[in-house]
Amino acid sequence: MHRQRQWWIGVLLVLVLMALLAACGDKKKPAPPTATPTVTLQPSPVGGSLVGGTPFPPTWTPGKPPTSTPRAATVTPPPTLPPAPTWTALPDYCYELTVIGGDTDIRTGTSITLRWTPISGFSDYLLLVYVPGGGVTYQQTVRGTEHTVPGEVFRVAGAYGWEIWPLNEQGERTCFPAGGEIVVSFR
Repeated sequence: MHRQRQWWIGVLLVLVLMALLAACGDKKKPAPPTATPTVTLQPSPVGGSLVGGTPFPPTWTPGKPPTSTPRAATVTPPPTLPPAPTWTALPDYCYELTVIGGDTDIRTGTSITLRWTPISGFSDYLLLVYVPGGGVTYQQTVRGTEHTVPGEVFRVAGAYGWEIWPLNEQGERTCFPAGGEIVVSFR
């Protein structure tokens, strides 16, 4: 059985080889051209033409190459920037400002009293309350160390932030703020 299979494989290979040789055999050669075209040029004042009268386009005759006049170079110096800001250490009294009570949880519509420790030499403070989106919803200049924020400020549930800034005699913010978070819910 094994020899019979080898014999069929051999016959098959011979047939494939014969088919390949037959395919590589006679190929038709292209027929030689029957006539060769001839082109005869006739002089023409425009630039020449073919025998049929079709004129050549006029030729381009180069002239002088274009010249350029260099412009005077003007260099603009870079703008002078102000010097970089320097960090100045805050006075020690700025560290006296702290909040009392820290973060608080309340219900919507509820007023809240915020408290902080005073800084010696300062009597006025700026109180800012931020809505959950980040904008200021309540701003008040306060004298003393506590202030009650009305309940109508807290209409929406979410985390409100608050800051207290000490104000100098000119009403400018000084030091850095202290503050906390007021979490308002519907409960």
